[in-house]
Amino acid sequence: MLVESAWHYLGCSPHSKDLAKGQVPDPAARRHAAKGVRRLVERRRAMLERGVHKNKANVATARELACWCWAVGRMIENG
Repeated sequence: MLVESAWHYLGCSPHSKDLAKGQVPDPAARRHAAKGVRRLVERRRAMLERGVHKNKANVATARELACWCWAVGRMIENG
């Protein structure tokens, strides 16, 4: 699932999108999410520019995504 999700960072914008009407997420969580997206997009772009094979770059992005998900879980767990 993470590898498939990582393919979506190929055309992803590093800028956060507007929220739907009525959504009010925690500001710290929103900042963390935006930072994570920027990191994933930039890391993938840098790998592809260095000539890393697209599949290898995708698996590396998936690994970063897994670490980011773990960090979010830890943030929630620690309150």
